[in-house]
Amino acid sequence: MHTSVSSLPFAFHPVPLSFVKAGFVVAATKSLEAKCLQTSLCLSGNRAVAVCCRLEADIKRLKADLQSSRNCEQELRSQISNLMVGDKSTKSELYQLRQDNESLQQK
Repeated sequence: MHTSVSSLPFAFHPVPLSFVKAGFVVAATKSLEAKCLQTSLCLSGNRAVAVCCRLEADIKRLKADLQSSRNCEQELRSQISNLMVGDKSTKSELYQLRQDNESLQQK
């Protein structure tokens, strides 16, 4: 079975055809994990493929971390906004209480 370099499931081109073994081609619809598993099973001695899979996993993890950080940032911004509204309300209430106090002291 001959496999072209362009049909490999990773973006590390060109790969010498001596590294390509039968059964390596993975359907494009399979998940990243399945691609990495298939790659490691068929080409266990190929360091470039192992590095590629590790980098793809790192990218996936970093994307998840970035999304988590964005969610956290949004929650913190919301808390700040709520605190600022509460602070404004408290200042307004304090101002009114001071005016009431001055009015009562003048009587």
